[in-house]
Formats: sequence, structure tokens, C-alpha cells
Amino acid sequence: MRYAGAIYIIGWLITVLACAMAVPALVAFYSDEQSVAFSFLALGGLTAFVGGGLILVLRGAVPQTTMRESIFLITVAWLVLPVFAALPFLATQTTTSFADAYFEAVSGLTTTGPRTEAP
Repeated sequence: MRYAGAIYIIGWLITVLACAMAVPALVAFYSDEQSVAFSFLALGGLTAFVGGGLILVLRGAVPQTTMRESIFLITVAWLVLPVFAALPFLATQTTTSFADAYFEAVSGLTTTGPRTEAP
């Protein structure tokens, strides 16, 4: 498989995202919002399962640094990571549609939230 190394790296990125989901879970536990905390923990576990599965399946793959694999890695990472980051928005019913949750996840990962005008 030609892109196995890039998908292996994506598995690691997904796993790092799963670990990052523990932070909002801890904050939710501290704020006495157990349903939100359990949502983050459950979806973090699902995300870790997917990322860990990719790592285990492709553990022998050697990431190549050609231009084609690099562009593939960046493109797939920016399309796939927000999918997993959008799951807590849907589970906690913060947004009503997947498109809104995906938009919020992308803006959170890129730190480009909606611009608000100063009063």
C-alpha cells in the first residue's frame, strides 16, 4: 500500500485528539456536568479505538516524505480529524446538524472562530 505511512501518522493524530478529549471531560466533571463528561470520555474512547486500530494495523509502515504522500497526509488529516472532533458537539446536542458540528470542529482545530465585532 503506497499511502500506508501517511495513514499510520493519521492514526497517531487521531489518538492525540482522543487524549485531548480528556481535558474537557475533566472540566465537565469539575463543573458537575457528568453527562457531558461521560460523552467526552465515551467519544474519546471511540476515537482512541479508531486511532489505535490504525496504528496497530499499519505499525510496520514507514512514512515516506515524498510530495504526494505529504499532500495526501495533510488533506486527509484536515478532513478526518474534524469528523472525530465534531462528535462531542453532536452527542451533547450543542449543535443540531453534522454540518454545524463539523464547522465548529474545524474552527476549533484551526482556532479561527467566528469574528465578532467589538462593541
